[in-house]
Amino acid sequence: MSSHEFVTVMVKYALEGGNALAFKCRAPDTVFDLARDIKSNASLFDLEEKDVKLNKVEIFTRSADGSKHCFNFNDGIDVLKLKSGEVEFDNHPTEYVSVRVKHKDSMNPIKVQIQATQEVCDLVEKVRERLDQFSLGETEIQQIASPGSEIRFLRESGEGQYDVISPVTSIVEVKDEVINFDVVSSTMKRLGNPMKISVTYRGSYGGVPFDCWENDTVETLINQIRNNVVKFSLSPHVKKDIQNLANEIIVTPLSSDPHHHVRGLTLDQKLKDLKTRRVQFYIPSPPDVGDLGQINRRPEHRFLWRCWSRKVINY
Repeated sequence: MSSHEFVTVMVKYALEGGNALAFKCRAPDTVFDLARDIKSNASLFDLEEKDVKLNKVEIFTRSADGSKHCFNFNDGIDVLKLKSGEVEFDNHPTEYVSVRVKHKDSMNPIKVQIQATQEVCDLVEKVRERLDQFSLGETEIQQIASPGSEIRFLRESGEGQYDVISPVTSIVEVKDEVINFDVVSSTMKRLGNPMKISVTYRGSYGGVPFDCWENDTVETLINQIRNNVVKFSLSPHVKKDIQNLANEIIVTPLSSDPHHHVRGLTLDQKLKDLKTRRVQFYIPSPPDVGDLGQINRRPEHRFLWRCWSRKVINY
């Protein structure tokens, strides 16, 4: 290329996002010469020449995935021209890092360019902008778009388990990891994550699975048991007793030792606080006071029966 030839380079200020302006450079010029021309014409980008520091100017092209290719000042203009007809410059270069992000149920991560000074929470908008590049099902896309839903970021802790990454974690701390994300819907924020509880009637075998939420209470589970009593293999009179709202249902953690006494769970206890996902239930029998016909003759029996019938005694 002759030294008398000119090369036109389209230049855009990265921070403003406006239209690119044409700069004419001579063929032998370098990127440093272009940087000096930018400084001399800083007003075209609404900048002052004194504020454009050559030791801070960064000239680069941006690929489709948002990553940057920066040019050295000693690169020839002809090399820059071959790379792209349009370049960007940044008067205050910022350090960027590429982090690998994927949906937790997919295999291949996507590289996302983000400023090194930012935090994990700043990835949210990056993910929303590039949803079409992630392997997401229709359900996940609808959840992300629904009001009140949030994206949370996770790190895999092994065997399919995940730990939530704090939103204020520095990007630099996780830049070498694969960052997973999932969607927390407004329902999940209110009720917690979905969970399954295996429920058994005391003395019977096998459990019936119930779909619950972490913030459901034991009382909610008892109501589910009453409404789904047909799922249990029980005699008709036992089913009738369970459905009778006057009868108290006791729920306890399922113990491997049938002779081990386990305290009943309180009605307001949340299911996420249970140490086991297997429980049993029963309706307590009335106190053994012998011949009920003799109750009126023995004051202590009358008192015991009255307490149980009013649910004062909890067996």
